[in-house]
Amino acid sequence: VVANAAILTVPGEYSTIQDAVDVSVDGDVVLVADGVYTGTGNRDIHFEGKSIRVESVNGPETCIIDCQGTVSQPHTGFIFDNGETNNAALIGLTVRNGYAAPGTVTNGGAVNCYGSNPSLINCIFHNNSADNGGAVYVLDTNNQMMVFNCLFYDNIADVDGGGVSLNIADMRVINCTFEGNAAATGAALHSWHSNLALHNGIVWENSPDSLYILGGDPPNVTHSNIQNGFTGEGNIDTDPLFVTQDEYDYLLSQSNAGQPETSQCVDAGYN
Repeated sequence: VVANAAILTVPGEYSTIQDAVDVSVDGDVVLVADGVYTGTGNRDIHFEGKSIRVESVNGPETCIIDCQGTVSQPHTGFIFDNGETNNAALIGLTVRNGYAAPGTVTNGGAVNCYGSNPSLINCIFHNNSADNGGAVYVLDTNNQMMVFNCLFYDNIADVDGGGVSLNIADMRVINCTFEGNAAATGAALHSWHSNLALHNGIVWENSPDSLYILGGDPPNVTHSNIQNGFTGEGNIDTDPLFVTQDEYDYLLSQSNAGQPETSQCVDAGYN
């Protein structure tokens, strides 16, 4: 907790997220109410190097950044290009329909990081598109980037990293699910000369592959369900038995909750 930190509310005090970010200082929280946020000031958002949090009131299911990006009007969600650290964070947001196109920001349909390593916590990334990093693109982190408890589904990259593309970067991914993402290589995660750690993850039905690693240290993948398997402590390769995949709902089947069987992912992670 930073002394004299302020809570800046959107849309209560500020009409857009960027308006609130612009007046914020290190330690502040931009608190975003339920709703679907579109248009200028609610997409292509820059943190301007500040150590602040942009956080929803009630979680990602009810707080949605809709970039409304298209081929003719490309837009991404957030751009971190001013040395932001882990103290800059997105918490509890859905970012959808980002489109990064040649001639603008060509990478990272939802989140684009250059020389920065913000924290992504309890977020949903859905239906974003880019050349590299359909949802998240990271180039040259200045420290280890943390992605925690996030869902990546139906994101597309024309080249690599349908969900996440790492280039000369360092990322730790914990308690995350990647499903239905697509790319030429690394449909879920693509790591190029990077340091990737993946723990307690589910990587399933991404096309044509799951993880693609080229150069760098061998990834540290543990206690995860990886389709077609991956070497590492506690890893499995089995249908995760999602109850339903409709609109953000990726709950695991459990017989004690009325489902016919229990997913082998339940209680299989590392605490």
